[in-house]
Amino acid sequence: VSYLFGAGAGDGSGSGRVGGSRNRLRETRVCSTKCQTTIESNADAWLERVLGQPCSLARIGHTRRARARKRLQNKRDLRKDKTDDDPASSGAELSFANEGQFLLVSESSVSYAAQKMEENKRSGAEGAEGGDISIDYKRFRPNFLMSGAAPFEEDGWEALSLACSDPKVKEGKLKSGEEYNRELRLRVTGPCVRCQMVDRDQETGIKKSPLLRTLAGFRKKENQIVFGVLLEKWGGHESENIISVVRVGDVITPLALGSTA
Repeated sequence: VSYLFGAGAGDGSGSGRVGGSRNRLRETRVCSTKCQTTIESNADAWLERVLGQPCSLARIGHTRRARARKRLQNKRDLRKDKTDDDPASSGAELSFANEGQFLLVSESSVSYAAQKMEENKRSGAEGAEGGDISIDYKRFRPNFLMSGAAPFEEDGWEALSLACSDPKVKEGKLKSGEEYNRELRLRVTGPCVRCQMVDRDQETGIKKSPLLRTLAGFRKKENQIVFGVLLEKWGGHESENIISVVRVGDVITPLALGSTA
């Protein structure tokens, strides 16, 4: 589920009845990728009244997939406008996520970036003066925040395991009766390309940080600014019938793609 803001938020390219209510179909863009969404018409008026601007509640219309491409090796391909029906869109299933199912960021990598911003400000580097250099991991909007690793150690990983270290916690069933396990294996699909969104305070939306300019000084790969790694489900635990449960404090173990341990 996603929220669409703006003057044209309520515009639809078609209509139909879903769940007994009048809904509209709309082609929506997630960064450079187009996807079909269903606009929940009954929610529009309430959202506009509460938020004070045109807004629609959108549901993903069909399965989106990550684009199978050699990221950071073809800049032109990164900018190509592709729909989800494109043959190159054959990767892992996505909802409204931009490029990957999950994003992992390291605390030490964030601290390193913050230190670089402080150094630039002290040295009077261009664009660093007067900016907000107080950042935390929220600027990068990760699904998983990792501690204990060296800065950017995650760049060299092929895959990883998230598992509970508490022997008292065993695999079993949820209250709903669904089976679950206590390990999740994820494959690294590439680095996360960054844009000016990292310069915005995630609480206020105000853009006044020199973070992206700072990252450009030491985190450029093939002319793209990267930070964090994208992940997708991998291995024997990616069955739709088995749920993997992760919790704060789980242990992260780097794996090789050929690993069966």
